[in-house]
Amino acid sequence: MNLDPKPSGSPGDTVDGTGCEEQPRPSVTLCAYDRLGACGGTYAWAVEFAKSLQSWTGSVKVLVLCQGGKANSGIAASCEQSGIGVSVLDTSKAAILEDQIEWLLAEWFRTPSAVFIANLVLPAFYASRWIRLRGGRSLGVLHSNPDHDPFYAEMIRHFLGHPPEWRLDAMVAVSSFVAEKARTSSSGGTVVSVIPCGTRLPAAQATPPESALRLIYCGRLVREAKRIRELTEAFLQAAEIPGVTATICGAGEELPWVEARLQGQDKVRYAGSFPPGEMHKIMAGHHVIVLLSDYEGLPMALVEGMACGLAPVCLDEPSGAREIIQDGVNGFIVRDRGPDFLRAIERLKNPQLWRRLSTEAQRTAATRYSHEVVFAEWQALVRNLGAMVRVGATRPPRRIQLETPRREAWFAQYCQYRPTRLESLERALRASWTGLRLKTRPRARLRALLAPDKKS
Repeated sequence: MNLDPKPSGSPGDTVDGTGCEEQPRPSVTLCAYDRLGACGGTYAWAVEFAKSLQSWTGSVKVLVLCQGGKANSGIAASCEQSGIGVSVLDTSKAAILEDQIEWLLAEWFRTPSAVFIANLVLPAFYASRWIRLRGGRSLGVLHSNPDHDPFYAEMIRHFLGHPPEWRLDAMVAVSSFVAEKARTSSSGGTVVSVIPCGTRLPAAQATPPESALRLIYCGRLVREAKRIRELTEAFLQAAEIPGVTATICGAGEELPWVEARLQGQDKVRYAGSFPPGEMHKIMAGHHVIVLLSDYEGLPMALVEGMACGLAPVCLDEPSGAREIIQDGVNGFIVRDRGPDFLRAIERLKNPQLWRRLSTEAQRTAATRYSHEVVFAEWQALVRNLGAMVRVGATRPPRRIQLETPRREAWFAQYCQYRPTRLESLERALRASWTGLRLKTRPRARLRALLAPDKKS
């Protein structure tokens, strides 16, 4: 297939402020998952990251997979408001994994970019194989701890340790801990970098506690990882300390339980779910940001709270929290959700201690996790990855057929299970060929008949 190579990048980006020739800024495609009412760090990050890429490259397209399509996608709405090109696939109408891969490839081939950021989107990781064959560069993002999160553990295994044809060019981990896990599992050939998710530095700032100490949790209301039931109980215990109140913000499957548990008392309240642009104002009305998760990657809500001047209190876990917090310097790391957590809250009622931790928390957010710092690191990575990339007009593969993975547990994580086309066909054959066993038509022969065009 003739690729007719053409240089990728924004026209006119040839001279920098010194009059020297500047390397063209590579065009970028960013993939993201979304859902109706989504809240949380990865969704807010996708929007802010897209805006940063647009301001820097001038050539960004965002591809969103969202059940219900564009009408349910907050990411798409935000991108359109910022003048960023966006396309949305309604995953309720495209449940087959290969269909999602083919849609992503069709969108990319329509306007090829030098750098394809798969982010955490599973079909985008698979699509990277064909994009690399056409000269583009592929990059994935690891947002969580693979020791506890099977989805990310399998992403690492399949796309860093898999046969070379599935290997991505680069992988970004949000913490050093996650990066080391990725490097350990990698077969080589993929560049693994550490770039945390960042935060805006807001104008709204917390004020020292006087008569009351207000705690807040912001995030998904789920049991897995976040342990929202245990956190709710910890807040109720903390509220028995004179002058302590607490707020829970977010959305998730455990919301009915949280609301039922909070009935009959007024010290701990559920405040609702808020879009990313409003969270800083909500946070600034509190004093302590609390996270008692079993595991994290790099918790964005924690960094956002610190940027507002909140003192962080986190349960000890080996990934992001330890990289953000120095115990007793810019926050507290506690050993449990009971006595040690309550002792930390008691100590934070002291305005002088709170003020010292708050100041250091703000300094940490500004110097290490601000958008200015983080997006500069992304710019350097994207520029290096897209250097000298040449992609041209060509067509996507006619048809994609995946045989594996099929029923592996990691597909079910975060409701991302998608059957492959072969699996769906076999199910249909079983339903329609009454009395005829598949063993009479060997699987090897069936797969050969359905194999994709090898030239693709």
